Amino acid sequence: MSTRSSLTEAGQTAGKALQGYRARLMSNQNTWCVVSVPTPAWACRVFPHETEETAVARLWTEILRAVRVSEESDPLQHGRARICSAEDGRFF
Repeated sequence: MSTRSSLTEAGQTAGKALQGYRARLMSNQNTWCVVSVPTPAWACRVFPHETEETAVARLWTEILRAVRVSEESDPLQHGRARICSAEDGRFF
């Protein structure tokens, strides 16, 4: 079997295997959860003038602020409000 036909067969097999997934993806039926943890390399890239320890701490602070997690707020309440806004069209 040639390399080209092997690649074609692999692509067709993958396409068949992923049909259900792609259908769910395109109809917004998949639930997503994206999680990221600050690494020293990432933190130092974002905050190049800080020490590694300070850069990681600052990146954690910024991530938590971006997802509305703080001592003073309720992230679940914020999430529910955003869902309601999206459902009635105010989110977009």
